[in-house]
Amino acid sequence: MRPAKVLHLINHTSPVETGYTVRTNAILAGLRSLGIQSVAATAPDFVPKLSREQRKAVPAERILHDALHLHHIRSAHVSLALRLLEVLGWMRGAWRLSQAIQTCEARRFYRRAASRGFDLFHAHSPYQNAVYAEWLSSCFSKPFIYEMRGLWEESDAACGATTEEEYRRRRQAETDSALKANRVVAISKALKRELENRGVPSEKIDVVPNGVNTGRFVPRPRNAELAE
Repeated sequence: MRPAKVLHLINHTSPVETGYTVRTNAILAGLRSLGIQSVAATAPDFVPKLSREQRKAVPAERILHDALHLHHIRSAHVSLALRLLEVLGWMRGAWRLSQAIQTCEARRFYRRAASRGFDLFHAHSPYQNAVYAEWLSSCFSKPFIYEMRGLWEESDAACGATTEEEYRRRRQAETDSALKANRVVAISKALKRELENRGVPSEKIDVVPNGVNTGRFVPRPRNAELAE
């Protein structure tokens, strides 16, 4: 019997170092210790958003923390087409065409990644990853879970980085993703309660909070000098 295989749909990874990256790496390592093979596919717009120097160091496939990571490398002609559409954004239909091109590119990338044969699709925040995980689930007849690591729309609203209409749309998209997933992982009990209030069945939500790697971080004696 072969080991179980999981495809993780994540937002970003190194060289973008955040708490999100730390949690992802810990999950991949934890699953590996259980004999579960994991592959991580970053969001299709991850590489294009990097600086030119950073992009040079990110190939289509690489090993990070002993796990295979797949990245969508946008072709030159597609990049040019999207830049032109961005310039022509004021023209009727330019934005929709740009979105259609990016969706097509994303589906091609994820379908190629999923063709390696997986038993489960694990989408991590934000909801866009869950949308593609649901699509892969229907294509390959495999279950998918959605791991909500927070309320991203709330964070953007708090700093004025979104409109009221966009906030409502994203909030509903996050809720829909949780409702459609076979299982949901919430990063805290408070987030689980929030999802329950939105109509997500309590029995399909598991709480997996952040933790500390006690092999790397150990208690140290109190520094009396600093304490003073």
